[in-house]
Amino acid sequence: MKYWGLLIGACPLVAASCGPADLPPTLAELQAAYAREAADSTALHDPTLTIVGIDCAGTGEGRYLCQVGYRSARQTSDRVYIDAALFTRDPRGTWTLQSGLCRRAGGETG
Repeated sequence: MKYWGLLIGACPLVAASCGPADLPPTLAELQAAYAREAADSTALHDPTLTIVGIDCAGTGEGRYLCQVGYRSARQTSDRVYIDAALFTRDPRGTWTLQSGLCRRAGGETG
């Protein structure tokens, strides 16, 4: 147990953040971010879109570029679609969709 204290205490010394802000988003967090975007948007979003897989890489300052696998209940096949999406975490820890999955960089949708 005392080693964990040493490790956490060393984070500020090496200019590393050891807090949850450095953790990548989970599949559930990205699904919730998409649902919020769909609810807040006037653009056409697929309410049946379900994210089934993610692979994210941090780009710095709470930004993650993710390869997102998703399905739509509107499709008759079990096809998995893939898109790249950018997500950011706000100071409260909530993830927001910035681009991809029907959202364009700069806030445009479509």
